[in-house]
Amino acid sequence: MEFYAATSIKEDLDDAILEITTEIKSKISNTKIDLAFVFASPHFQKQYETLNNRIQESFNPTVTMGCMGESIIGDNKEIENNPAVTLWLASLPEVKITPFHLEYIEDNDEASFINWPDDMPTEDDNPAFIIIAEPFSVDPKQLLSYFQNNYSGKPVIGGMASGAYSQGGNSIFYNGEILTSGVVGVALSGAIKVDSVVSQGCRPIGKHFIVTKADQNVIHSLGGKSALKCYREIYSALGHEDKLLAQMGTHIGLVVNEYLEKFESGDFLARNLIGVDENSGAIAIADFVRVGQTAQFMIRDAKSAHDDLVNLLSQERDKERQNLPKGGLIFTCNGRGSNLFPEPNHDVGCVKKVLGNIPLGGFFAQGEIGPVGNVNFLHGFTASMALFSEP
Repeated sequence: MEFYAATSIKEDLDDAILEITTEIKSKISNTKIDLAFVFASPHFQKQYETLNNRIQESFNPTVTMGCMGESIIGDNKEIENNPAVTLWLASLPEVKITPFHLEYIEDNDEASFINWPDDMPTEDDNPAFIIIAEPFSVDPKQLLSYFQNNYSGKPVIGGMASGAYSQGGNSIFYNGEILTSGVVGVALSGAIKVDSVVSQGCRPIGKHFIVTKADQNVIHSLGGKSALKCYREIYSALGHEDKLLAQMGTHIGLVVNEYLEKFESGDFLARNLIGVDENSGAIAIADFVRVGQTAQFMIRDAKSAHDDLVNLLSQERDKERQNLPKGGLIFTCNGRGSNLFPEPNHDVGCVKKVLGNIPLGGFFAQGEIGPVGNVNFLHGFTASMALFSEP
């Protein structure tokens, strides 16, 4: 199992391809490339077909996929809103790779995904999934519901293509095709271990509450008291800086697995607080909530996001395992990067610092996908990562 990655920031595509292919060919000999991911900025959109053809000619990967990203994650840097191409390659002997391109259809109020391949692994094959979706043509909740029903507990990691702001504007890549709708992905099973790191970057404030009355995405009471009253009590106890952060945006963390003995920040699914009702004391959040869930108010800032990511990566490094990760894919929010952190190359730099110089690639997504508590969700302001190692 081997991984390779290279990035170019040259403005001319021919120059960029030459730089990438030269760098990677200096590291490999006759290694068979089984899987390739390509991520390219919108600057090259009219030349995506050329880009994919040249990669196919140079490395002949068995499966190729990727997408357009408004900002690109290279092996050692994050290139924001400038020309960039990243190529990430994997040699995966004894790994079954099942590629798929799905289209989302709605018919008589029923939604489904079509074109599933006949040779998809079963749940007993213990697969992991890497997916990239076009955000204007896919309902990600419907997609993740399918995986939950058919592959419960199996990780689904990826992101929504970015860079365009209307249907048909984004591009996703699939084995040489340039697509403008649907979902592309791979199921990986066999001699591979795929671990996920999902860093939502939030810090809990105050104490836990039990949701005692709720209706869809509206929380009426927490611990038997008005949800808004609970929030105001916690807000009043915050220091000045945390009050400012709360004013910029407060989040609600919902515990996914209630059977844990204690709850850490990574056990909560972070969702935005989107509205309050002064009369009833209810609060609305950006997801459904159920009575009996454990909830906690949260805030997000650069330090919290940094500490959360480093902590999760350190846990991944330090846990009992036979082999450390040898490569990784990163799907980070377009609200991170320089929009959140004072220093450049934050997320990719943290991975390199904690896990070593493993080959990396990825892009800034319009929504990130990854598991919390063994359930897969669509996130925002999150760094979702797939780390690959030998079993």
